[in-house]
Amino acid sequence: MFCDNCGAQLPDGAVFCGNCGSKTEAASQQASVTPTPPPSPEPAVAPAVSNSYSSSQQTSYTPSAQSNPQSSYSAPGGSPGVPPMSVGQYVGMILLTMIPFVGIILLFVWAFGSDVNLNKKNLARAQLIMALISIVLGFIIVPIIISVIGAGLGALSDWAFRLGEFAGFL
Repeated sequence: MFCDNCGAQLPDGAVFCGNCGSKTEAASQQASVTPTPPPSPEPAVAPAVSNSYSSSQQTSYTPSAQSNPQSSYSAPGGSPGVPPMSVGQYVGMILLTMIPFVGIILLFVWAFGSDVNLNKKNLARAQLIMALISIVLGFIIVPIIISVIGAGLGALSDWAFRLGEFAGFL
């Protein structure tokens, strides 16, 4: 069985062509033989979106987009046709941010630049937020740790002094 529209070979009983998406001759024969169900009652409120499709709304299968799925990818809110970052790009970005001073400058450029990949922009913003949280927690936790260590050393010093008095060293 072959498609009437594009000539592609189809399995027997196929309703639509896998290459161009058009209905096959077998589907039109089934439609004429199959009785149509009674119409369903209309809802009180008409739906906002039409469920009918015209031939101009149907998308056709393109082998080039199927062989390279990233070529037609568009990140939500991003520029159409911009592929997502690869794992290597993520690793490179993280390694660059580990360089002192250069890393923080790159994070600000990537986070607030206008011509930056959306994935890179979001990762840079997330890293800046995590750095800010780390700094705030550092200002809270480090003094607590220092005071606990100081109190422990003070108690240890006092214990050592009393032990020395008891042993007769002082």
